[in-house]
Amino acid sequence: MIIENLPIVGSCYGLVKTSINVYTASSPVEAVQIGLIGVVLNCTPPVIKYPVLCAHLMVSGITTVSTGGNPLAVASTVNAVRMIIAAD
Repeated sequence: MIIENLPIVGSCYGLVKTSINVYTASSPVEAVQIGLIGVVLNCTPPVIKYPVLCAHLMVSGITTVSTGGNPLAVASTVNAVRMIIAAD
């Protein structure tokens, strides 16, 4: 019973964490950015979140290599790594 409800508990925790981060943001623009990213990262169940983040890393890594190090592709790859590390 508890294991079945674990993704729901994790999503609720993520929503609370995102709400606190939005509340403590220093500007409205930062609050919107934190809110959008937080809802996607913190409220998505791990079963969905980690495969999507890993796929993003793989695609951005392939794009970086195939474009010869395009700055936008490199930035996307670094952002994908950052999002995986930041995902609790």
